[in-house]
Amino acid sequence: MFVGLSAATGESYADHLIHSFYFNYKYCQDGIPDNAVQAKPLVANDITVIKNKNKEASVKPSVEGATNYMYFNTLDDIKASSDGTEFVVPKDVNEDTLYYYTAVGPTGVQSQKARINVIVVDEATPDEDAVCEHDFTDWKVRVAPTCTKDGEEYRKCNKCGLEETQIVEAKGHVFGDWVITKEATESQEGERTKTCTKCGEKITEALPQLNSDKLYTDGPKLDASNQEVAESENASVIKNNDAVDENNTDDDDVDDSPKTGDRAGIVVIMLACLVSLTLLLAFVVRRRIH
Repeated sequence: MFVGLSAATGESYADHLIHSFYFNYKYCQDGIPDNAVQAKPLVANDITVIKNKNKEASVKPSVEGATNYMYFNTLDDIKASSDGTEFVVPKDVNEDTLYYYTAVGPTGVQSQKARINVIVVDEATPDEDAVCEHDFTDWKVRVAPTCTKDGEEYRKCNKCGLEETQIVEAKGHVFGDWVITKEATESQEGERTKTCTKCGEKITEALPQLNSDKLYTDGPKLDASNQEVAESENASVIKNNDAVDENNTDDDDVDDSPKTGDRAGIVVIMLACLVSLTLLLAFVVRRRIH
């Protein structure tokens, strides 16, 4: 807020003295409150920027109480060429140059103009680099890392343009679970795949054939449901699910020897024959006697 007070020091055409006061309150219809105090004026100081040829240079003014800054190409310019919290000197400025800026407060009050001295050098020397109190930007990604390749980040000094870089290590694959993409059969191998959740890279493995009544001498042993089966000392045999017919045997394997029940029947028959023979002999002898 601006309040102008004037007093006539002579005739009506005499010059008047104008005094301006700045308050920390905006316009009030009822007038200035009793607790209004004069706002503290903003004081902008000169800034020096060291710029390398054919490179941009930036500067961030710092004035207590300022919320924004206005930048001017010459001291007499009324209209600012740009505004913001950062001023960038174009890379095509290759001679020492003067710019100007003002600090702007929250109520719109501006400070007096201060200079931005741009000093152009061929390249930063060790002495100049040591003197510079670096004001680096935040790290920015130049090359994003992948699962298998490193990336790169960089940052620049706002004062001297010095650039620093750092390596961002590769993230590495993160694979999901195995997924069967092709079922194994008795005549063809199957296939399973797992995929990286970050980059989509796939890994594929073969599943062995489901050959019934055949030996698997290497690789995992799978049944019809692709489940591993236990191995014997030499190899495992995977059988069909059909029931085995116990009565289906080869002729060479038939046991012709009599069973225990068969032997008991023979003894009974032999005893019956012996008894019959004894009775017959007794009958013949008795008849001859008579």
